[in-house]
Amino acid sequence: MREHFEEALSFSVKRFVVSLFLLMAVSFTLWWAISAELVRPVILSANYILEALLPYSFHELKQQGADGLVFSTWGEVGGQLVPARQAGHYLAFQFNTQILSFSLPFFCALTLAMPGAFQFGKLLFGIAILYIVLLLGVVVLSIKTLMVGIGPAAFKEGMDTWFLNINVVGLFYQFNTLILPVLVPVLLWAAQHRRILAGFINKP
Repeated sequence: MREHFEEALSFSVKRFVVSLFLLMAVSFTLWWAISAELVRPVILSANYILEALLPYSFHELKQQGADGLVFSTWGEVGGQLVPARQAGHYLAFQFNTQILSFSLPFFCALTLAMPGAFQFGKLLFGIAILYIVLLLGVVVLSIKTLMVGIGPAAFKEGMDTWFLNINVVGLFYQFNTLILPVLVPVLLWAAQHRRILAGFINKP
């Protein structure tokens, strides 16, 4: 308890902000360089989930750098959608995973900028949670990309399952791309350092 109180006393908003911006520059540069490797296990795991959710529309999810390539079970002949076997090819649609994975360097910078003794366990726990959120985001982004690419009429699962309806998928997409990548790192950081933050807020 005394340790957290001393850390709260040593907490300086100005120093934290300066440290945060410096660490964000470093962490985001590193993330940009290795973002393809960071998302590789997520792409592999998302394949299994998408196969279970979309047995009629989804063929495969591949990786191209930091981008995902979602392949449908449809091909195109003369501007018309036809089954891929009949067309001799699979239609694929691309999306950028970096609009989701930036939460990783953001959380690392927040954690490393905090004063006091660094706890590696907290960093690993936060990254593990963010990977789960990232996996959910890639699945939702793949579904949305596929649905828009082939059209709601060819997206058979959307007619049978309420949470694959175009309106629900659109809502999930907005939530997973605009809110979660920013909100979850901040909530994790605040929860892990709540005593220091509370001590700082209540500091006379």
